[in-house]
Amino acid sequence: MNGIFDDKCGGRMKNKLIQFIKNNREEDGMLWRFACFITKTFCSRVSKDSRCPSSIISKSVIKSGSISNTISIGKKSVIRNCHIIVIGNNSHIKIGEKCILTCAHIIIIGDNANCYIGDKVTINANKVNMTGINVGDNTTFIIGDESLLSKGIGIYTTDFHRIYDCNEKLINKNQNVTIGGHVWIGMHTVVLKGAIIPDGCVIGAGSLVSTPIREKNSVSVGRPAKVIKKDIQWVK
Repeated sequence: MNGIFDDKCGGRMKNKLIQFIKNNREEDGMLWRFACFITKTFCSRVSKDSRCPSSIISKSVIKSGSISNTISIGKKSVIRNCHIIVIGNNSHIKIGEKCILTCAHIIIIGDNANCYIGDKVTINANKVNMTGINVGDNTTFIIGDESLLSKGIGIYTTDFHRIYDCNEKLINKNQNVTIGGHVWIGMHTVVLKGAIIPDGCVIGAGSLVSTPIREKNSVSVGRPAKVIKKDIQWVK
């Protein structure tokens, strides 16, 4: 049997309802707050100590682990089919306002680590090609406002496994990753520890970023990524 929204009339009703909810999101209206409560309570697994005021959390797992960890999601954000997990102690994840995260896997493994996602950040991935942000102990990952991440991206502040030289000295220490505001990262890109991507940059699909990029408002592509165009602008 066809669903209630399969015919033209039902489709129009559905579109009107979606638009009504969007309008309430902007105004933080009663319908939006009710939708936030329903999806968080019945459609997801969210730790009680996670702070998600007035945000839609749908089909997602959010676990903060130890009481010394925190996860906070800003107002009017939409989190769908995501895993946001902290394993360790004294570690924190903060997601800004009006973000739209779809099929993101954000995980901290270790102590004294931080993940800061700015306002109006979009992660547009899918279940087959999830985008992963992996933060190791004693490191910080930052991404600025209004950035856009595609599907199948991997971001790492750690190699996960330690490598030592013959004198038992650690040679692959964890390092921070910083991504500026209004950055667009193409699908299947890998961003490794120590990488810095300045404001306004575009990273081409399939690139590998393992060192700091020096030019703001530039296009970088390749493995490793190199600047091929400067003084650009892009529209989200």
